[in-house]
Amino acid sequence: MKKFIIVILSAVTILSFTSCKKESVTEKKINVSYYYNGKIYNAGLGFYGGNILINVPEEPGGFIYINSQQQCAFKIPAGLSYYPSYPGCNVSFDSPVDSSQLYFYRSGAMNYSYYDCYSSSVMVYGSGGVYSVEHCKVTGSFDLMLSNNKNDIITVKSNGDFVIHNIIR
Repeated sequence: MKKFIIVILSAVTILSFTSCKKESVTEKKINVSYYYNGKIYNAGLGFYGGNILINVPEEPGGFIYINSQQQCAFKIPAGLSYYPSYPGCNVSFDSPVDSSQLYFYRSGAMNYSYYDCYSSSVMVYGSGGVYSVEHCKVTGSFDLMLSNNKNDIITVKSNGDFVIHNIIR
């Protein structure tokens, strides 16, 4: 009987080690570049409120906002409070803006989607309130042309597909 229990325990142990293979899911490196005024620059990519934000640290500065569900993309100077509205990809500001510094979607493709989403509760420190957030993985790509009122052009692309884990939307 003891041998039988030892054999069963050994078999369960072996099965547990061999049947629980952990899948390897890796993020694809995000390589974002933009072309402006005859030069190619690298840029940083992030997500906020379900939208892609691309940091444009060098010339002409600012950031590019992309919302693929609304087919909306625009580039604005850094340091401005902005308020996009849909439909129509309109944007308003708290202060006056030189319109030549604003670039809007002209052509190209933008596509990204969320998957493997789950919700969690987060406590707001100080207020004691609790709210729910949704965590997701994101995959997609984009290759866009934006222009301003002088027909200056910025092209921005993801240089292939990207995958990002644990985005809060």
